[in-house]
Amino acid sequence: MDDVLGVNAKDTFMIPVKGDCMYPTLKNQAIVMVNRIQDFSGDGIYVFRFNNRLMVKRLQFSKTD
Repeated sequence: MDDVLGVNAKDTFMIPVKGDCMYPTLKNQAIVMVNRIQDFSGDGIYVFRFNNRLMVKRLQFSKTD
């Protein structure tokens, strides 16, 4: 998988999306492949743990003056 996708297979997993808050980007029950990272790398779609639940959300960082 490393050669094809450019990620380490040990740092990837697949989960189903539950709910429609990411529609139309991600549909309910869509299966997404997640690449585990240590730090946020900018705007994007992230999977994170909140209140002991995995959440899939789009994060967009705003610049502060």
